[in-house]
Amino acid sequence: MDLTDLQLLQQEYALLQERLSDHIRGGRNGSIEDAGVVSALDDLEVHSEIMCEVALMIKRVSSTDASVLMYGETGVGKTVFARQLHKWSPRKDGPFIDVNCGAIPESLFESEMFGYQQGAFSGAASKGKAGLIEMAQGGTLFLDEISELPLDVQAKLLKVIQDGNVTRLGGTSVHRVDFRLVAATNQDLWQRVESGDFRLDLYYRLNVIPITLPPLRDRKEDIPSLVDRYINKLNDRYGFEKILASDAWEELMRNDWLGNIRELENWLERAWVSSEGNMIHSQDDSVNGDGVKGGLKSKIKIDELRCREKEPSEYSDCFLRHDETLKQAVERAEVSIFKKLCSELPSTYAIARRLEISQPSVVRKLKYYGLAIKKSHDG
Repeated sequence: MDLTDLQLLQQEYALLQERLSDHIRGGRNGSIEDAGVVSALDDLEVHSEIMCEVALMIKRVSSTDASVLMYGETGVGKTVFARQLHKWSPRKDGPFIDVNCGAIPESLFESEMFGYQQGAFSGAASKGKAGLIEMAQGGTLFLDEISELPLDVQAKLLKVIQDGNVTRLGGTSVHRVDFRLVAATNQDLWQRVESGDFRLDLYYRLNVIPITLPPLRDRKEDIPSLVDRYINKLNDRYGFEKILASDAWEELMRNDWLGNIRELENWLERAWVSSEGNMIHSQDDSVNGDGVKGGLKSKIKIDELRCREKEPSEYSDCFLRHDETLKQAVERAEVSIFKKLCSELPSTYAIARRLEISQPSVVRKLKYYGLAIKKSHDG
């Protein structure tokens, strides 16, 4: 890939960002129609104009080996688009190695990423082990939650990107590697650079082609097709045909979906399992109008989980509400705790230390509840 091609791709990205801004402001003009692109997105329904433009950009980039950095909130589909980029690329017959940088304990990160030789440490496999980078040979290495990468690992990853060589932990021999690097983050990576938590040189290596995936609330045209596809999956999985009632559609289109597609799918599955008969109704009392929740008593609204700091006698119902089970109350309290810590602490590792639980457990909880670390902290 020569400099001219790279400059053209970066110009296309700048135009895409401008169109995304116009879309969010409600000033869309023209239309994008590429049935081939839309139908090729096997795992994600795309119908809004802005997402068709994102797909076209990814298809254009896929033929190159340029590093791609995907930005977007939790649950917008970054992994799905990374897989699609791989499917469109000349490396499609090679492996797609998906690495969640926030789910690997820091103490194991180096051995998992770069591999290790026999006897490198206590408990090491007798024949050693290839790392995730080596496993991506001939294919694509996708580093999700790249902002969680420890600083010492960042330096070693940068060296691999620069010279294409990997040295396993405890070893001296060099392994030549050839892979396409795609990274993703739900945080402002430049802010991480300014705070000293992310290397500037690695940032520039990753940020060759930055692509931003807009949140679901800014492309609600995609909701109907996403819902239809997922309901069909649920019907096939459970062997029973159910459809959404009009009041459910009203709620689906009205919600902001702060957890994006992941939250939407969780809502649909809980609603499907909880509904009686073949009709799925709204889970919002104000829509049902009959004072009875439509089978989804575990539905959580983040804005309702804030317990004000009052005396216990003034907010006793905050802990166990009317018709609420113990499990639902515990889950609601857990969301409140994680949301507070996300606004106060800088990383999932810090939250894990505060709660005295494992860091992967924190990652799973945040994904389940559709939460993310705040971009900035007072400290």
